[in-house]
Amino acid sequence: MGVVISAHNAESFIDQALASLAAQQVLADQVVVVDDGSTDRTAERARRWRSGLPLTVLSDADPVGPGPARHRGITALETDLVMQLDADDAVLPCHISMMRAAHKLRPGLISPRPLIWDGAQRLHVPVYAKNSYPRPGDQLAQLLLQCYVVIGALYSRRDYQAAGGYGACRYGEDWDLWLRMAAGGVFISKLPEPTYQYRIHGSYSARFDIRQAQTEPLERFLDDCHVPRFHGPDSLDDEGLRLEWSSLRESGLAQFGLTGAGAARS
Repeated sequence: MGVVISAHNAESFIDQALASLAAQQVLADQVVVVDDGSTDRTAERARRWRSGLPLTVLSDADPVGPGPARHRGITALETDLVMQLDADDAVLPCHISMMRAAHKLRPGLISPRPLIWDGAQRLHVPVYAKNSYPRPGDQLAQLLLQCYVVIGALYSRRDYQAAGGYGACRYGEDWDLWLRMAAGGVFISKLPEPTYQYRIHGSYSARFDIRQAQTEPLERFLDDCHVPRFHGPDSLDDEGLRLEWSSLRESGLAQFGLTGAGAARS
């Protein structure tokens, strides 16, 4: 199993992220850090961990964004399984072993459960609706209404490639990928306990337009995707699928106060 980290100006955090990987009960087979056009000492600080981790550090002269940077890191990995970690986050010592066990039990897209972290000693389990997902039923429909897969997910290289990999997105590159995986039939599971330390910055809400971050991946997927292929005894005929998908699309857009015909594109 390999870990990919996209890092941009993360010199204040990258040591904590890599230290958490070095402290795992079961170590990763490979770790790739992609320095995405940083102007600080991110790459220099990351390289100091090469004696304690099977680490490769790649550097881009100009920032390309987290999606393309992760794609470069995934391409450099030689492992069958890929696990993501953000440069400003960290994981508990049991994280890798639990993620691998979950994938072995039910292969697919494995989401960790997060602990909200302010970078100090205060950790807490977030209380929000996405904790209850995925629920029994149509996982894709649920994912259209709520991005319940946490950034530090685990998946196979085969599933990643089949979904088309990361695209160049301004917002929601992970949600965009999860939607395409789910549409391709990849099953989504979550760990039973929180193991992923998700850092919240003081200026987090001011870093991007939250409405655009929530709506752009949804609009892009619903506008561009093909009708999903359902299998089994409850499958509908093609016309039935199209009607069902059209209804699902409209309900998904309505969730964010949009309409299919009038949804503005930025």
